[in-house]
Amino acid sequence: MTDPNLTAKRREEEKEQRRQSILDAAERGIALKGFDGLTMGDVAKEARLSRGLVYFYFQDKVDLFNGLAHRAIVELVDRFEEAVARHDAGHAQIKAIGQAYIQFAHSRPVPFAALARFETRQLNPKEVDHHAAAALQETKATLQVMMRAIQTGQADGSVRESLDPLMTAVSLWGFIHGMIQVAAMKGAMFEQNFGFDTSALMEHAFEMAGLALSPS
Repeated sequence: MTDPNLTAKRREEEKEQRRQSILDAAERGIALKGFDGLTMGDVAKEARLSRGLVYFYFQDKVDLFNGLAHRAIVELVDRFEEAVARHDAGHAQIKAIGQAYIQFAHSRPVPFAALARFETRQLNPKEVDHHAAAALQETKATLQVMMRAIQTGQADGSVRESLDPLMTAVSLWGFIHGMIQVAAMKGAMFEQNFGFDTSALMEHAFEMAGLALSPS
């Protein structure tokens, strides 16, 4: 006799696999056509599914892009936690988080772009769809990783004790995210007009942030 619990679990796993395959198809489509050029029909064709099935999982393009943003933030949290685990001192953990963010932006441009689009939208947490709510919740997880690193640094003396961990985490998030976008959009101009490349710019930005965090 078939165990109904196992059957239900298998169905949920199949649904999640199909949802992920739709997101994979959307990423490939965006890489070719961009966010604005992509249609739900393109996603269905790329995923080899019917349009109706794609709409079953994502009600429209906004919902689909929210799903991409949520998945991107989940991946980012994993990268942050792996970066923190490689260091003992809080100050070093924070720098490693920043470097992990830069690596994510370079190696995963479509998910980073989906995250950037999501971050620029003004959302009311009480009125968002399922995928947007999940992305907002996961954003809290990234801040929690950063807060723990800051608190570790305050405990080991590598980060100023007077800093509020939450506000510092939010500030660092905005600083790193903004610097990545500035480097991506204006990097060529800086190199041509001022003679420094984006790697030098990012290193200088990290030095500034490090000085702001240090006790002395």
